[in-house]
Amino acid sequence: MSARSYTAPLVALALPALVLALVAWRYSAPAPRPAASTPASAFSGERALAQLRALLGSTPRPHPVGSAESAAVRTRLVARLRALGLAPRV
Repeated sequence: MSARSYTAPLVALALPALVLALVAWRYSAPAPRPAASTPASAFSGERALAQLRALLGSTPRPHPVGSAESAAVRTRLVARLRALGLAPRV
């Protein structure tokens, strides 16, 4: 077979592969923004996780209702809400 006889099948395989790659690239999820560049008005998972860790304490443990750990979490939560200028009632 000559080089010319391989050209048509090669193009027939390469073109759909290229189109598929471009479509996959176009519809792929965008890269997440670094937390530092996320505006304060937008949700940031990294900031939310930091807040959650602060509320749960240095060693997160289960905090069922009525337990001492639940009281500690409640105290930290109320303090955080007061720091935001709110007046929580428990």
